[in-house]
Amino acid sequence: MSRFVENARNYSALLSNHINKENSVLFPLAERLLPPEKRNEMFEAFERIEEDRIGAGTHEELHKLLHKFKDLYLR
Repeated sequence: MSRFVENARNYSALLSNHINKENSVLFPLAERLLPPEKRNEMFEAFERIEEDRIGAGTHEELHKLLHKFKDLYLR
């Protein structure tokens, strides 16, 4: 196995664990503790930051690139 593939798999596992923790701990906690108005305000702020920092549509393009790498390296 190439070093790139090994590192990509390790990163993928790390990222999956991070996302699972967000989904199972952080987001449910925020849903319980924050009023809907505050959650909406935060969502809109994150959307603005994402667009200002990486640009509109970049997030989706990065997802496409990840799928391309998966198809290329993880057959």
